[in-house]
Amino acid sequence: MPCIYEPSSDEIRQPDKDKIDSLTRMLCTVLNALHNRFGDALEMLDEVPLEEAKEIQNWWSEHQERDRKRRQELKQKALAKLTKEEQEALGFFDINGV
Repeated sequence: MPCIYEPSSDEIRQPDKDKIDSLTRMLCTVLNALHNRFGDALEMLDEVPLEEAKEIQNWWSEHQERDRKRRQELKQKALAKLTKEEQEALGFFDINGV
């Protein structure tokens, strides 16, 4: 799932959003790579000043939660396009309706 910046209710110019999306993808890629390599990507922040480390930790936690919600919404939209039988065949529903 590509990482994107989701602006608040204030409108943001498209070139700015494109740049923010690009930077978000880069940061997300780096933190995911650190996580995959070392387990906890945020442990690598020992050398980062405390205030910036806290900002990164907060951003990363919020970003992961938004990604989780975005994946769940995408999954629900995809499942809604399938018949109940197709959903059951894929293991998303118990055949007995449980």
